[in-house]
Amino acid sequence: MATQTTTTTKPGRKILKLDSSNGQAYREISTAAPRAATAEEIPVIDISKITSPELEDRMSIALQIKSAAENSGFFYIKNHGVEEQTISNAKAAAIKFMAEPMELKQKIARNKQKYWNGYCGPEGSQANKTESKDYKEGFGWQYSPDFDPLYDHLPKPIPLSSIPADIREFIRAEHHIWDGTLTVPGFKEDAIAYYRSMINLARRLTKVFALALDLKEDYFDALTTYPGADLAFNYYNPVGPEVGGVSGDEVMSHEVGLGSHTDLQCFTILWQDMIGGLLILNRTGEWIKATPIEGTFVVNIGDFLMRMTNDKWLSTVHRVEVNRSAEPRISMPLFFGFNFNEVIGVLPSCVSEENPAKYEPLRVGDWNYSGLATEKTL
Repeated sequence: MATQTTTTTKPGRKILKLDSSNGQAYREISTAAPRAATAEEIPVIDISKITSPELEDRMSIALQIKSAAENSGFFYIKNHGVEEQTISNAKAAAIKFMAEPMELKQKIARNKQKYWNGYCGPEGSQANKTESKDYKEGFGWQYSPDFDPLYDHLPKPIPLSSIPADIREFIRAEHHIWDGTLTVPGFKEDAIAYYRSMINLARRLTKVFALALDLKEDYFDALTTYPGADLAFNYYNPVGPEVGGVSGDEVMSHEVGLGSHTDLQCFTILWQDMIGGLLILNRTGEWIKATPIEGTFVVNIGDFLMRMTNDKWLSTVHRVEVNRSAEPRISMPLFFGFNFNEVIGVLPSCVSEENPAKYEPLRVGDWNYSGLATEKTL
């Protein structure tokens, strides 16, 4: 990420200011309207053979991911194995919850919680302090193995007391938030079913990520036993004559649905509906559209994985446009990271005599709760 501080730009360009995990950063960007991305900029990768017994099949996927991670940091995946019904149920649950009266949702507002799980109302977040507040609602939660075996592929909940203390201190789920969703029958069950499927998909992706980084396929397995895994339902309010008590003119004055930022953790897996709105900042400073493609997820590399790869893989700036359609827009991202107690530096396959490590080892939990995580994940 560029760190220039000049405010002098060429015609048709401007400076975008960012709060990055490495401090304040600046990018010179185009003022042109967003354009459609090319297939090369955000490739579609078929991962149907991700569990193939043939190494050649898995390596084929890994090499495609490597190319995308190094060139744009974003790619679509298709034939991912998550049941369409699981996705549809989660989307329907999110829409029903967001339609609940504001006073009910506010009972589990994240600003009332110790660790910021729960509901976030319109303008309740601001991913980029130089842009408008985010015009969306959301509901989010964090990983915990002690609550419900449905959170993960566990035969039964694991008591926190049996988890190493240096992991336990960073497990910050707040189970009482689910009590505030009981007015929507099946919400918790449908949300957690989706969450579990996404964690399973994330763990499968880490195996081909390892292959793509010239590591043993199981290299990341021990790092994901109690992962940093946050999931959010984002509801982008539709623009109309009046939406949620806010006039259409006021909505139109907002700059962003979600402000310009990079993701903090290792990678994100995003389901988005067909309305669209996700924009990615390419290498030349143009905003390009991650146009929705039926049956796919969008995957992007996060800051910590970029750090681990010695900046070989890109954590790319992105944002979401205000929803100017007449329909609600839903997205459901999983933000996936490693066990909080792990102290991780640059991967051995990403350093050489000519390219020494740029970063010192760092504990994942310290990184994750550096002050940026709250805005970016929930």
